[in-house]
Amino acid sequence: MYNNKRLLLIILGLILLLVGCSQEKSTFNQINPLNRDEIHLIKLTIGNSSPTREIMNPSLITSILYNLNKITYSKMSVKEEKTSLDNGKKFSLISTYVLEFMKEKNDKVQLYIILTSDKELLLADAKTLQSNNRTVLYINETDKTSLEAVNSIYSNIKNLVTEYAETEQFIKKAGEKGLTESMLRTLGNLGYTREEILNLPTDVIAQIFAPGTPLDGAGQFQPTDTQTKELNKRGIDTHMSLILGNLGYDFNEMLNITPEELDFIFPNTELMANLIQKGFTEQQVQSLVDQGKSFKEIIRNALNQ
Repeated sequence: MYNNKRLLLIILGLILLLVGCSQEKSTFNQINPLNRDEIHLIKLTIGNSSPTREIMNPSLITSILYNLNKITYSKMSVKEEKTSLDNGKKFSLISTYVLEFMKEKNDKVQLYIILTSDKELLLADAKTLQSNNRTVLYINETDKTSLEAVNSIYSNIKNLVTEYAETEQFIKKAGEKGLTESMLRTLGNLGYTREEILNLPTDVIAQIFAPGTPLDGAGQFQPTDTQTKELNKRGIDTHMSLILGNLGYDFNEMLNITPEELDFIFPNTELMANLIQKGFTEQQVQSLVDQGKSFKEIIRNALNQ
């Protein structure tokens, strides 16, 4: 009887020993030691979809690496990996996030993690990640500290993905109004919110981006009271003088501008269309401006053709 009990205790001890080995706990630094200060880029893929996003937010990267250090991990068997990833089906879900940490663009991956939910994070073993053999994965333990850290990482990425989606939807709707990303940046700098931009009337947009319009309420030419009176005598009010100044005209040129040239310029919302009628394209006009030509020069060249 005594021998049977002793044998049973030995068997139970062996079982516990084997179970303990299979559930060996590891820290982040044991699995993937790295210099956190060298990580400047995260490539984010939502499931197996494209495009891959590039995250270069230092505070976010620091936060994720900090939380990864708070997690306790267990090594996964091949069977456990297949179960966790549902034989690869998890990669087709928009709720799965794959993060690749790099020092810089086109550099090798320093750290690879898979977030399948706000409770589950898979961490690739650094040595096998860089080898040609099967990459060994570790999974977070379910203790309170580990789960809170996984949830924090997942929430940050989910919020970022939501922000990406909202931005893409905004750009799409703005594009339907004829607004380019450059125009959106200009409107943002002027203080317009996304909602206000999408609600801007077409004529207001046309006026804002018409050649010469003083976007910030000012202009390159600021007339004195005397100059304003002189210009008013020639049918040029203060707003028109601001536009002319931005187009490259000085005070004397404004005083001597011909009625034909004035009609060609105003309303300035039609100026680009008038240049197109003279044989220019918008791309040509922009190219000339980029080369340092003023609109005044372009206008006078068009009128002299």
